[in-house]
Amino acid sequence: MRTMRAHSFLSALVFFTGLALGCSSSAQVPQELQGTWKTVSPESAGVSIEFTPDRVIISSDFGVVENTVTKVTSRKEHLHNSRLYSIYYSDRLKETNLMNVLYTPEGGGTLRFKSEQDVVWKKSG
Repeated sequence: MRTMRAHSFLSALVFFTGLALGCSSSAQVPQELQGTWKTVSPESAGVSIEFTPDRVIISSDFGVVENTVTKVTSRKEHLHNSRLYSIYYSDRLKETNLMNVLYTPEGGGTLRFKSEQDVVWKKSG
């Protein structure tokens, strides 16, 4: 009985710690990310990323790749009032991939890949 109480306590502690840290999880892309994003950065010229509630669509001069979103987690970041979104998606080979993006709401919203933070993406149209 004592083990069961300890397990319940630990489960509740983990849940409330996640809430306190601003963590969340969903199977859909959040509204603020939905739409088409582009950058003026020369290395990504001609590339656009579109987020729908359940898809990540990457378009470039080489074609269009459509991926199915399987899970989205988020947590508050301290830099620029941003939020880190971890978007898990399944590609056409059914392999799971991860896209980490930082979203900042100021100025209509910007996206930055966690691995390439100097490149800024803005919503188009």
